[in-house]
Amino acid sequence: MRFVADLADWDNSLMNVTVGQSGQVLSPHYRDHFPAWFSGYGLPSAFSDATWEKARTHRLVLKPAA
Repeated sequence: MRFVADLADWDNSLMNVTVGQSGQVLSPHYRDHFPAWFSGYGLPSAFSDATWEKARTHRLVLKPAA
C-alpha cells in the first residue's frame, strides 16, 4: 500500500493498494490499482462522508437472513 496524506485536507490524500480493492482473484476489482501503483501516481482517497458519497460507484449492503 502507498498512502500520501494531506494533513490540511484529508480528502486530498492519495492511496494505492497493489492488488486493488479486492483480494479475490475472480473479482473485477482485483489488481485494479496496480497500473496506478506501477506508474507512480496515486488515486484519490475520500475521507469525509460528502466526498465519499460523490466518489463511490458501488454499495454492498449485507442484511441478515430473515
